[in-house]
Amino acid sequence: MQTHITCGDHRNFTFSNDIQIKAGFHLTVFIADNCNITAGAESYIQCRNNCVVIAGDNSSIDTGAFCNVITGSDSTVTAGPGTSVAAGEGTEIRFQWWCGNDLETTIGKIGEKGLMPAVKYLIVDGRITAIN
Repeated sequence: MQTHITCGDHRNFTFSNDIQIKAGFHLTVFIADNCNITAGAESYIQCRNNCVVIAGDNSSIDTGAFCNVITGSDSTVTAGPGTSVAAGEGTEIRFQWWCGNDLETTIGKIGEKGLMPAVKYLIVDGRITAIN
């Protein structure tokens, strides 16, 4: 059974699996797998796998594999393998994955080198690639 939480601003949470959260700004949350999170600006969200994360401007998001992330401008996103990211201007995206024993990272910034705001990106063969 999935838990649903709706709350206001300035909240801190830690949860395990199967959670849905809708919150105001300044949310700090640590969640395991299979979650849906919608948060306002200046939030910090860390989750593992198969999550949907929507956050406002100036947020920091760290995900595991196969997540879907949408964030506002001037945010930072660290995304695991199979994770797609759509972000606002000035957001830095770090796609990370393991290649044998080595942690590989490809970094891009929205608004630079052809990366456009509100376009969904995924890492493909070590390159940041726009997807439909």
